Amino acid sequence: MKKNLYVLYALVAALFCNIVFADSPKIAIVGDSISQGIGIPEKQREKLCYPAQLADILGDSCTIKNCSLRGSNVTNKGFRPYMKQKCYAQALDFKPDVVIILLGANDGNPRNWVYKEDFERDYNAIIDSFASLDSKPEIILGIPLPCFRVDDPKSIDGNILRKEVTPIIEKIAKKRKLRTIDFYSLFIDKQTLLPDCVHPNVQGAKLMAEFLADWLVKNGIVKK
Repeated sequence: MKKNLYVLYALVAALFCNIVFADSPKIAIVGDSISQGIGIPEKQREKLCYPAQLADILGDSCTIKNCSLRGSNVTNKGFRPYMKQKCYAQALDFKPDVVIILLGANDGNPRNWVYKEDFERDYNAIIDSFASLDSKPEIILGIPLPCFRVDDPKSIDGNILRKEVTPIIEKIAKKRKLRTIDFYSLFIDKQTLLPDCVHPNVQGAKLMAEFLADWLVKNGIVKK
């Protein structure tokens, strides 16, 4: 009798844990300087980058971990491959329920885009590494923000980013049946929120956070 009660108690406890877990997902933001908040003054960056503002908006309904590093690119031959950074290992160790990948901007730099033949393979490798986690996270791909700078051989080129990098990300999403979040359309008519043509300022980060929070709630990922 006692054994049966113990088994029943264990089942109820497990069910309760699963409910709590489902109601408070762990969300990893996988990104570069845009997610790190480089367009925000350094002393305010940690609290006002869009992942931090997103966490404030959503509160206890989820746990947000910002696993981003400035300069990160997708291709493993580029200047700062994301998969070789500590933040990548931290994202995996977090065992997220949801992964939002917003990478590709730095691959739009002509010096990185010389490895464009590797981009699709290496982007898929990032996805595969998260898909293989025991937590079986939902993986969501961010469509990169616009870059309002072109023809600079030492910086991100808006034309390369939009016309070459982004279509590959959209192709991967379609092929793997992954949902996407369109940050491009959000900013295409808001250049003033990207003062350096690439990075959102405080107001831009706020817009991203509000937009993303609304998307997560409307799509049933976060309950609020």
